[in-house]
Amino acid sequence: DLPVLDGSIPKWEHYDTSRAISLVAWGSIVVGFLVLGHKLKSERFGKIVSFGSAGITLMLLSTGLVLLVSGDGLKHKQMVVVTTENEFEMSTDTNFIVLLVDSVDSKKYDAVFEKHPEYVSWFEDFTYFSNTVSGYPFTVESFPFIFSGVWYENERSFDEYLADVYGKAPLFDQLETLNYDMGMYSTFVGMAEDESIYRFSNIKDCAVGGIDNYPGFVELMLQYVGFRYLPYQLKEVCFNNMTTEFGDFRRLPDAYEMVKDFNNDIFYGKMQNDSVISLTDHKVFKCLHLEGAHSPFIYNQYVERVEDATYESSVEATMTIVHTYLEHLKQAGVYDNSVIVVMADHGYEENIQSFPRYDAFLMIKGIGERKAYEVSAAPISHEDMPEAFAKLLNGAQSDEVFEWQEGDERQRRHLWYKYDREAHMEEYMIGTDARDTDAAYLTGQVYEK
Repeated sequence: DLPVLDGSIPKWEHYDTSRAISLVAWGSIVVGFLVLGHKLKSERFGKIVSFGSAGITLMLLSTGLVLLVSGDGLKHKQMVVVTTENEFEMSTDTNFIVLLVDSVDSKKYDAVFEKHPEYVSWFEDFTYFSNTVSGYPFTVESFPFIFSGVWYENERSFDEYLADVYGKAPLFDQLETLNYDMGMYSTFVGMAEDESIYRFSNIKDCAVGGIDNYPGFVELMLQYVGFRYLPYQLKEVCFNNMTTEFGDFRRLPDAYEMVKDFNNDIFYGKMQNDSVISLTDHKVFKCLHLEGAHSPFIYNQYVERVEDATYESSVEATMTIVHTYLEHLKQAGVYDNSVIVVMADHGYEENIQSFPRYDAFLMIKGIGERKAYEVSAAPISHEDMPEAFAKLLNGAQSDEVFEWQEGDERQRRHLWYKYDREAHMEEYMIGTDARDTDAAYLTGQVYEK
């Protein structure tokens, strides 16, 4: 029963039972060795320990060798790098922009909106869809689902699913046919072990590869091992020292800068440059995956790192970033010729393992759309997004992209699973009002690997 490593700070007091069990187990092992060492002669005890250690080492080496061969460990792997190349390049012709703001829950946005009347002017021309349900509770499945509308039901390997999404999704085929330069600025795309991801111009096969800092890499590896296997009293120490990520140690060509999904302040910092937007004459599609309101909560509404940040202040920071980005588009003269979709991949619940996490933020502006800020309670699902994207590509305005209208009755599907336990998915149906969680119900359909 380990704390989840999703970026949030574990509440160690919730693990008192596990802490006690761990302490008893390790204490029993230590006492057992001491008793065994006392009863046996030192020479005999040393031989037992040596033979035991040799046997365990041989077993681990054998297992490693089998995994190396059977798991294609000797096969050349793609060295995928999701770069920031042309991150702020916009077209004087047509732009299609998806700002994916992680974990922004529409219920919390509504509460924040009441405190910020300026949002009405910040987001004029947009329609906010306040009744939107995500397909999944976490980013890994939600991200590809948004662009494909194809459900992943544990019926095949996830790699095969990703290859189909990025290689065959009609949206990307249509964008290529219309000669859009496509950029996907999210490391979740880099998870796909398939050549199809190189259709996105910012994703590179890094020929250099390798590790840039072996001591740091080994130190981080040992911290993860300690977090997994050491007593709970020491897990917290290991966790607190995990200040880097494995991606930080990748050796990259000098020309590449790797995307950092979860860095609001880095993205916002780049926008402090008044001329951050560069222009091109070819059509541009880009999806920018931003940290949004994802835990841990470290930002105030001004996108400054503070110790007393909350989920609410993280939502406020996200809106500050979105507003600043829109202002740059306007200043560069590429706002009106842009489709802009601002959306969350899923909602938020304080306990990451608790239902629901489906109430996802969604706001849309069509190309050339000019109007007052509007709110629609139409029952929308992420399953609708591919068709909505296609309509937006064809010039539809935000109030034309969904067939569902406010007041329509609808049941929407959501595949729920606990964090890091996606091998067991349960199907929920969400009613006409996503806020009415009492109306959500399990169908009894389960999808397992």
